[in-house]
Amino acid sequence: MHIKLENDNGVPIYMQIIAQVKRQAAAGLLRPGDQLPPVRELALQLRINPNTVARAYRDLRQEGMIDSRWGDGNFISAEAVAINETEKRRIVAGAVEDAIKLAAEMGLDGKETAALFADYIDKHFG
Repeated sequence: MHIKLENDNGVPIYMQIIAQVKRQAAAGLLRPGDQLPPVRELALQLRINPNTVARAYRDLRQEGMIDSRWGDGNFISAEAVAINETEKRRIVAGAVEDAIKLAAEMGLDGKETAALFADYIDKHFG
């Protein structure tokens, strides 16, 4: 698992951790049964308070993304597979929306934006 924090984007750190765990699970980089780093280890690695990591893990556990096993640690849950399919679509939909907003801000019209999307779809999906 690789977490990269952005301190200047206005998103709380614990929410960045949650989003990145979900994104990595949705992409198949984290699979059911994979162990997450211990709270203190990840906190040291990210140079943040352990309570921040603990909060992220608690929220992920409440969402069903991870299971905690006393004495063993935190693991990606079996239920994460179903959650990941929904999460995958939500993540991509958000990125598409951001791209469309950016195109509008840059003065591109709908046809130009659609053509850009079509080009990228052809390039990546053939």
